[in-house]
Order: sequence, then structure tokens, then C-alpha cells
Amino acid sequence: MIELIYSDLCNGCGQCVTVCPTNVLALSPQGKPRIADQQACQTCFMCELYC
Repeated sequence: MIELIYSDLCNGCGQCVTVCPTNVLALSPQGKPRIADQQACQTCFMCELYC
């Protein structure tokens, strides 16, 4: 299950949001990913792979 996002290392490309199969992530108003539905995470690591 996703626990945190290193926003200081994020360039805001949004790839992690796009590839997440269960829509766990969403873009914040600042253009950075945020955890929108942590319980839906299947720990597939697609977000990490595309980061």
C-alpha cells in the first residue's frame, strides 16, 4: 500500500497518476500527485516504475 509521495523529488509529470490501475493517485491543484484513495492501492508499484 502506498504510504507517501516524495513531493520534493517530483517533477509533476503526472505519469504515476496516469498508470495507476485503481486510481489511487490524483493531481493536486499544485500539479503534484497526492494519495486520493489509499485503500484502493494494490501495491503493484506501477507508479514507482513510471516515476
